Amino acid sequence: MDSTALLSAWEEGVARSAPDRALLLLAATHPDYSFDAWSRLPIGQRDAWLLSLRERLFGPQLDLVATCPGCREKLEMQMNVADLRVPSPAVEPSYELEQDGLRIQFRLPTSADLAAVTAGGGLEVLLARCVEARTVEGQRVEPETLSPAILEALDARMEAADPQAVVEVALECPGCEHNWTVRFDIVAVLWSEVEAWAAGLLRDVQSFASAYGWTERDVFALSPLRRKIYREMIVA
Repeated sequence: MDSTALLSAWEEGVARSAPDRALLLLAATHPDYSFDAWSRLPIGQRDAWLLSLRERLFGPQLDLVATCPGCREKLEMQMNVADLRVPSPAVEPSYELEQDGLRIQFRLPTSADLAAVTAGGGLEVLLARCVEARTVEGQRVEPETLSPAILEALDARMEAADPQAVVEVALECPGCEHNWTVRFDIVAVLWSEVEAWAAGLLRDVQSFASAYGWTERDVFALSPLRRKIYREMIVA
């Protein structure tokens, strides 16, 4: 892994939105694909790539923390990245839904769509970007006027077409035996791990510069194992 590229992606992503952070990490670690190319992938496909990236960077096992909504006890658990992969159908260019006298054509949301929503557009912007609705007679219907029932059906169809985009984990509190589900957010999890990695790497740069007079480039050239050994020798 190119530590310099990954560190640059982290540095740029600090002030960016969550969708942008995901794309920066993917573009930095897959230089054959641009930021814009990644932004056009449906969310489920993007998240599948992020799961693979997580395995590549930090291994196949995740250490997660959750708070029980029943008794507020903090739970620590381990999961395998493989357990978070969801079998998904092939992505189609567009999908159709017919309900309550309307014919709705839609495509799956992408990171570019989420970025537009994050920028302050809200649900109306997402619908305008991804959905086209007409009556059976062909008259156009503005997506923001769709009824709650149709929006619920549309959401269900999108989730069925892109199940990796919404991954929920079932949890049980050993203390109060409360059961609940939480949505697993690979973007948030991976970004927090990259932040911790970046902080550790920069601490190594400072320590090695003081102890050995090395530059940032010298430290980045070391493997994680060699950095660990040099770090232990400084402490000793």
